[in-house]
Amino acid sequence: IRPVNNGADEETSEVLMGIIRHIQDNSNASIAYDTAVEWQVDTGLGYIRVRNDWADDKSFDQEIFIDRIVDPMKVYLDPHSKQPDGSDAEWCIIAEEIAKDDFKRMYPNVPETQWDAAGNGDAQGWYTKDSVRVAEYYYIEHEEKEIYDEQTGRSRITDVKRCMWCKVTGDTVLERSELPTKYIPIIPVIGHEVWFQGRRYVTGLIRNAKDAQRLYNYYLSANAENVALAPKAPFIGAAGQFETDPNWGRANRESLSYLEYDPITIAGNVMGAPQRAQPPQASSAIMQAIQLAENDIMQSMGIYQPSLGAESNETSGRALMLRQKQTETGNFHYQDNLNRSIRQIGRIIIDMIPKVYDRPRVARILGEDGAPRTVNLDPTLPQASAYTDNPAIDSIYNPSIGRYDVVCDSGPSYATKRDEAANMMLALTQANPNLFNMIGDLMLKNMDWPGAEEISKRLQAMLPPQLQPTADGTKVDPQVIQAQQMIEQMASQMEHMSQELQMTRNEAMLKIQEAERQWFDSQTKRMDVEGKLMMTDQELQAAVRENLMMMMGMGAEELPEENMEFESLENNAMPGVHEAMGGPTAPAAQPSAPKGSALR
Repeated sequence: IRPVNNGADEETSEVLMGIIRHIQDNSNASIAYDTAVEWQVDTGLGYIRVRNDWADDKSFDQEIFIDRIVDPMKVYLDPHSKQPDGSDAEWCIIAEEIAKDDFKRMYPNVPETQWDAAGNGDAQGWYTKDSVRVAEYYYIEHEEKEIYDEQTGRSRITDVKRCMWCKVTGDTVLERSELPTKYIPIIPVIGHEVWFQGRRYVTGLIRNAKDAQRLYNYYLSANAENVALAPKAPFIGAAGQFETDPNWGRANRESLSYLEYDPITIAGNVMGAPQRAQPPQASSAIMQAIQLAENDIMQSMGIYQPSLGAESNETSGRALMLRQKQTETGNFHYQDNLNRSIRQIGRIIIDMIPKVYDRPRVARILGEDGAPRTVNLDPTLPQASAYTDNPAIDSIYNPSIGRYDVVCDSGPSYATKRDEAANMMLALTQANPNLFNMIGDLMLKNMDWPGAEEISKRLQAMLPPQLQPTADGTKVDPQVIQAQQMIEQMASQMEHMSQELQMTRNEAMLKIQEAERQWFDSQTKRMDVEGKLMMTDQELQAAVRENLMMMMGMGAEELPEENMEFESLENNAMPGVHEAMGGPTAPAAQPSAPKGSALR
């Protein structure tokens, strides 16, 4: 689905595509497509129907459905329609027979009108003993309407089309209504098309193979006849070997466990046991003719053995692919006609959606991978789509705004493309293992085994920010990534500043602890001094002497005589200390000892 004008947008086209996938899934549209293709190949013409109906028995919402038409011979499409998809058809009739009991239940007030005498062909047989024929008649009504261009002020007459529908039986109209589309919702799927003298002739794939098939059947019958009429292989032996055992006469009709023969001699030579003659052989000319007819069938249809999965002379993959492409080239128009019909189905659905989804509702859509999700549709919205401030509602869409076109292309299914993608990514990662860090989540997502989806989500969470998808599967906006990087940088700076602040606090604590330690040291020294002041003279002298020796690094017996002046200073200081402490005055210091003498 592609947007065409300014009123349409890409997001709404994706939603419309999701609605069409939901309609196909809800309708089992593959059955309708397969039935139409079977008739296309067999007879050259199949049909598909699009209709609208109530969503369920208790709902007032309508849904769109794609139905199959089981009998194309009951469909009468406008013979003047020239488009292969029937988009220009003006009318169509579909007839079917329903059980008489069902007809009376659905239309109890309708009398049975006899049309048997009205003519031949389809005019007869509307009412039988067990069934009633009902016909649906689709036709296009045209209305001329004048339209205006507000910008230029011009006007013109346009043809407005409306598709009308009615259901009849005999000469009685059972129902009638207007359909929400401008097309006949009966889509033909044609095979090989030829126009001759203003008339269309359609043929199927097997039409040109009919003569070759007849020849093939004839030669097979001739071969069977040749083998059946040939005599059964008899036993050959010498005269007299079959006289004793009577079972020899029944040997070709019954399965016997053993046979006895009479040994005889001829001219002195013992004859061997009887032997069965060579059985009849099939005619080599007939077998060769069968092979030629089989080749004619394949060539007339353009389908060869490799396309059917049978063994052939081609051994390499490229040769098999070229042979399969020959089949596709010879029958490409069948696939193209199916694509055109499916495209017309899309156009009809796109034309119906604004009229069927005519009030606000929550609709289910399907993605390309079949994953479902819900969207909000509002036909009163003044634009095709709009975002909301409600986190529970992503966007609101109006399918009636803008024009959209439909494109249909044939190719492998999503499951096939998924397998091919997984194999290709696996080959890439084997050639370059470093790619697994970037595409590992996608490779696991395309694999179909238990736990692959969970592993893919875990690998996706390990991707760098610029590769992280958002909740809706899209890539993150570069501005968002830049903002996230700035936030991360600011967080890093704040963490660094926090660490520096913590270091400053630690240094301040160390300084406080050092100040406390120095205070305790000073208090300890003060207490030590006070303790020393409380010492006796002998204790004070010993302590002073010990300190002096520690300072000099010598023992008491090695102290030089020239240090005696410290002792005299100590003795001179002692009276002042005793006076401060209130004790007796120490005696006066003795004169210094001569140099070289030791302390006593």
